[in-house]
Amino acid sequence: MGWRTTYIQAPAGTGAEEVLRDAWGRELLFFHDTAANAMMALSAGADGACVFGDPANLIEAMDISAYNPLAPENLDNLYITIQAHEFSPGHLNIENITVFNATAGVTKARLFGGGSTIASQVRISAALTDEDADGSLDDWSAGSAGFPAYLYHGASAEAVLTGPRYLVIWNDTNGDNVPDTGNRPIP
Repeated sequence: MGWRTTYIQAPAGTGAEEVLRDAWGRELLFFHDTAANAMMALSAGADGACVFGDPANLIEAMDISAYNPLAPENLDNLYITIQAHEFSPGHLNIENITVFNATAGVTKARLFGGGSTIASQVRISAALTDEDADGSLDDWSAGSAGFPAYLYHGASAEAVLTGPRYLVIWNDTNGDNVPDTGNRPIP
C-alpha cells in the first residue's frame, strides 16, 4: 500500500531550536536553488563534515549542481535533490476496475498519491454484475469507455501529482472508507 509512517522523527526542541535531525542527531541541511527551481536536503553523515555552501549565510544563492559528493568531506553524506517538476500536475486515466467475487457496498477502491487530494475519491461497489460469466451476480465493475473510474489531467477539478500512486481495493467491513488492518484486501 506504500509508506504509512513518517520518514524522519518530528523536530526536536522548541521555537528557534526546533530542527529536523538526521540519524546521527545533526541538523538536516536544506538548500534551495532558485535558478534550477529545485531543493536539496543533505545529511552530513557519520563524520558530520560537509563542504558546500556557507552555513552562516542563510540567503546565499545556491547552485545545487555544484555540490560534489566525491569531495573527501562529503563521501559519507546522504542527500536528495527534489526538482519542482516532481510535484507538478500529472495525468492519470484508469478506464476500468473489475473485481470478481465482490460484496455490494463493502468492496471499495481508493487511489492514493503523494500529497494530492485524490485520497478522497472512494469508489464503492453498488450493483453487482456477472463480469466473469460464471452465472452469479457477484462481480463489480467501475468505469467504462468515456466514463473512466479515475481520470486526472491538467484541467480536471482535482489534481493528481506526479510520482507514486497506489490503487487499493479492499473489503471495507467497518465502513470507514479507509483501508486498515481490520479489512480484508482483495487478492
